[in-house]
Amino acid sequence: MIPGFERRRRTPQAHNSLFADLPLELRWKAQDWLDLFLERHRGNLSRWLYPILKGQAKRLALNPPTSEWGRMMLAMRGGYAVQRHYRAEGRTGLSHPAHRASAISASRRRWRMEKREEEQKAQSLGLPPKTGRKFLSID
Repeated sequence: MIPGFERRRRTPQAHNSLFADLPLELRWKAQDWLDLFLERHRGNLSRWLYPILKGQAKRLALNPPTSEWGRMMLAMRGGYAVQRHYRAEGRTGLSHPAHRASAISASRRRWRMEKREEEQKAQSLGLPPKTGRKFLSID
């Protein structure tokens, strides 16, 4: 173990140097997070990694993960799994469902833009707006 990184006792003096700007309870939580991270990296802790781990411990002590965060992570993982599934099936490129959806969206956008231009043209000519009703033929 690296000297100075051994588990500290829960006393206010032990945490003064690491998380001095946090209240006592949050210092303990931050130290617990940091101890967990140091345990994961036992034996190969680089000098540049320790400040990053300390910052992450402080962040997690101040803003602990919530169930909404967990749900968001699961949703992201599910999305990545679906993408892997599509690649395995060969549904990439133009056969990918997202391409079809974007083509439909683009055609609807184009249709709305053309409709808007026609309405502006009719308005500039002084014609009344369309009523939105269709007339049936009497044939």
